[in-house]
Amino acid sequence: VFVLQLGAIGLAERTARTVLPVFGYGLDGHLVIPVLALTLAPFAFIARSVALFASEAMDRDYIRTARAKGLPEVAIAGRHLLPNILGSTGETLLGAVRLTLGAVVIVEYVLVWPGLGLLGLRALYVQDGGLVVVVMALLGLVFLGLDAALDLLTRRTGVVSG
Repeated sequence: VFVLQLGAIGLAERTARTVLPVFGYGLDGHLVIPVLALTLAPFAFIARSVALFASEAMDRDYIRTARAKGLPEVAIAGRHLLPNILGSTGETLLGAVRLTLGAVVIVEYVLVWPGLGLLGLRALYVQDGGLVVVVMALLGLVFLGLDAALDLLTRRTGVVSG
């Protein structure tokens, strides 16, 4: 977040006008820095992991068999590759959401945004145990919901397990 803020400030100095707001809350340019800060690292994590899962799966016997039968690459990807990397990709997405939720606290603090992460930090600071428990329970429910959704998504029949 801080590096993005410094970049926006440096750009504003060069152009002699404000390009992006570097703090505060709004529904316009105020969203650019937080969205970038919250999505760049998880996106890189997801892209690298999915590429790794796909390259490993492409070396499996069922892919070689499908190629030997003369199936087009699009059909191989749709019928064989994607269903078999769905679970691993879902786990990666869940890990990315965890990264994002962990970074929300920092983004809210640096940009002075009111949110659940900042509320939890303030509750810790003033030692309000009840509020800390509520914030942690809400975040726990989010993770449980995401895990349940992933379980429902990856329950498929006939998929070769890795």
